[in-house]
Amino acid sequence: MFVLVLGLKESGVTASLGATLNSLDPIWSYGLSSFFAANLVNNIPMSVLFTEVIRDGAGSLRAMYASVISSNIGAFLTPVGALAGVMWMSILKSHDIKYTFFDFMKYGLLIAVPTLLVSLGTLYLI
Repeated sequence: MFVLVLGLKESGVTASLGATLNSLDPIWSYGLSSFFAANLVNNIPMSVLFTEVIRDGAGSLRAMYASVISSNIGAFLTPVGALAGVMWMSILKSHDIKYTFFDFMKYGLLIAVPTLLVSLGTLYLI
């Protein structure tokens, strides 16, 4: 992941993404994008990527906090969001407990989305 992020940095992708996210409100742009990115590549690689995006895009402290909050809350949306979710689903499967990706996501939507909105809204007020 570090090599991939370095390649994205060298090619200007991280700076371009940072400029795009900074053109909008940083709390919501960094918060929402990191929330969804955590569920595409897992929250740890997403954090490595967004560290460079924030740095190259001259992101603010608010952008950093929004990304940190969202990377952690994003782990609740799908099992892909964090290694613990992947491991938990594997343990359930090994014990023949039926709990699908969509079951996880159903509960994740109920918990993660309101928590994210309240958390980013609170950050916005501070």
